[in-house]
Amino acid sequence: MNHIRAVFSMLAFTASVLLGASIAVTPAMAASFTYTFTGDVTNIPKQLSSSQYSTSSSMSGSVTVDTTDLHAPTPLDKVGDFHITAFTVNIGTYSATMGSGANQLEIKTNGTQAFTVNVPATGSTPIGVHSGIAPNLFDLTLKGVGGFTSDDPQSPFPSISSFLTKHIWRLHFSDGKVIAGNVLHVTAVPLPAAVILFGAGLIALVGLGAGSWRQKKHSIA
Repeated sequence: MNHIRAVFSMLAFTASVLLGASIAVTPAMAASFTYTFTGDVTNIPKQLSSSQYSTSSSMSGSVTVDTTDLHAPTPLDKVGDFHITAFTVNIGTYSATMGSGANQLEIKTNGTQAFTVNVPATGSTPIGVHSGIAPNLFDLTLKGVGGFTSDDPQSPFPSISSFLTKHIWRLHFSDGKVIAGNVLHVTAVPLPAAVILFGAGLIALVGLGAGSWRQKKHSIA
């Protein structure tokens, strides 16, 4: 009996901590979510050749955005521009992160639909590249007609094939050269809501287990 009671007490404590943390975080993060993306590498200038990546490497990364509009949407820019709060990109074994300066993620759902990222980047000089040459900007552009089916930026992201006009990414370096490739996949990840559901699920499971334990205790008595 003491062992069962201890197990339920631990489960209840863990669930309450997780749920409490999600509730505490949600107000600050309710307007934020993350896009993850992947792609290939098609262009590496000779000046940026490195043992850390090649045209057979893959690209992956993410941007976290604040969904508060930076300006009022217009008929041709139905969703708006959003402020990027975090960014990372990996090309082979090379990584770059968010630098300082102006940034934006723009979503257009009317006319020629678009999803564009422009964010300052920072990182070390790639191995084998002339000293002092480092990344300073990352951009990602998807354009086409018929991609978005909703004005909600957190709705399931359309397939890349929907953006027939353009689906490219580029990492710019301080010497003016860029590493570039195609975007292959983008996914929207509304993390705070998932955390809340997970915590609520744990609470429900603990409640069911505790109720079952009480029924067994009374039946034995």
